Amino acid sequence: MRKQSAQGLTLVLSLSLVHNFVSSPLHRILILSTLSLVVWVISVKTDKEGRPLREEEESKRKEEEITKEVRRRVSSKNLSLA
Repeated sequence: MRKQSAQGLTLVLSLSLVHNFVSSPLHRILILSTLSLVVWVISVKTDKEGRPLREEEESKRKEEEITKEVRRRVSSKNLSLA
């Protein structure tokens, strides 16, 4: 029972601290600007499908490697047929 009351008291104190922090106009501006920055960073770091750009770059590199390999094999078969 004491554990539940301690958790409840902790929750009330936490909510009180959050409320006091958010009630200040300066803190609201800081919170909103931080959230905007996080959203902007996420939008910059991902493509339209939500995948990280690094994966897109890796997939392009793999496609280029596969294309080079296919071209090499096709040209070697063309040479062997000639």
